Amino acid sequence: MKVFVNVLTSFRLIYTLILPFIKSRMSNISFIINIVILFLTDWIDGILARKYKVQTMFESIMDTIADKTLCIVLLLCLIKKQPFLSVLLLCEIVIAITNITATLQGKKTQSQISGKVKMWFISVTIIMSFLNTFELIDNVFVIIGLTITLIAEIITIIDYIKNIRKQKDILEVKTEIK
Repeated sequence: MKVFVNVLTSFRLIYTLILPFIKSRMSNISFIINIVILFLTDWIDGILARKYKVQTMFESIMDTIADKTLCIVLLLCLIKKQPFLSVLLLCEIVIAITNITATLQGKKTQSQISGKVKMWFISVTIIMSFLNTFELIDNVFVIIGLTITLIAEIITIIDYIKNIRKQKDILEVKTEIK
């Protein structure tokens, strides 16, 4: 099962990188279906990894990279027509840099509940943004999604920073005890 989970995560990462190049060959609905499938793979690989207890450091790092790549690539595709989504792109980059920095410092960057909730909000907002770009839904839905997602992004950034700082404090206490 570990191999399947890693393959699913790797598929999400590779397909995300290919998707912008093959987008023009798809109908709008096919493109949306592909995006939904990519977001669902994030949910599925997480459930399988926890259920079968096959969570590894590799899987955790790859999952984070695949998630951030998915959101960043799709937001980059949208920003030309919907520049107000740049704020979400900036937040995703801040979260990615925070996670990378913490990992390089030897700290754990386990997914927080806020991050999981944020991922659902950003996935819905991205999907709605594409639907709006394809003129299938009104812009008001995108603005509502953007507002909720932005709040979730800020909460997630704060949660990750708090978690990382708490680990620093724990490390300092352990060092002082020795």
